[in-house]
Amino acid sequence: MMIAQVSLQRPPFVQNLLFENPWPLVIVFLLTGVTIVFASRGRGGSRPMVIAGLLFAAALGVYALTSLVTTTREQLAEQTRELVRRAGTGSSASLGQLFTEHAVLAGPDGTVWVNPLSAILTEYEGVVRRHTMTHTIRSIDAEHTGGNRGRTLLLVSSRVHELERAIPTQWLFVWQRDDDGTWRVIEAHFLRFGTHPPTQGMWR
Repeated sequence: MMIAQVSLQRPPFVQNLLFENPWPLVIVFLLTGVTIVFASRGRGGSRPMVIAGLLFAAALGVYALTSLVTTTREQLAEQTRELVRRAGTGSSASLGQLFTEHAVLAGPDGTVWVNPLSAILTEYEGVVRRHTMTHTIRSIDAEHTGGNRGRTLLLVSSRVHELERAIPTQWLFVWQRDDDGTWRVIEAHFLRFGTHPPTQGMWR
């Protein structure tokens, strides 16, 4: 199977609605509450206002719940953002903290190109010596595959200052949660360079 064709599973509907993207539910509660308030103006009885108040409270509760709960998918996405940030610093020591010791760099078909971590960081150091780059995240998809494993699919635009242009690349990261609760990369798959599949050693 070509890993470049991988697509991550969508999160459970309820989890996504309550913890990750509550805005549709919040907006529905608020709009319904406002509608009830305006529709009941000039009419007697307190029941409509009670219902509207409950809807406003529900909207606030959903928003508060989202602020308090961080899902595994959100943790994985945040670690991916941190990885991109560290990749832009040029510090291999800092970047290496987000990988396991036996991490591998693989190509689109899953073939291992570079391992272990020490060899990956050597390649990274060579790239940052030759080029100055700024990375901009275009999209991150995350998937909790079960237990202490997860995956993220990253589309990032890297501006190579010497070339004065940005090159989009796509990556699949396989993550493992260590005993201390930290997610670290065990596999990094280089899926796409621009509009073409990458080749081994093309960064040298």
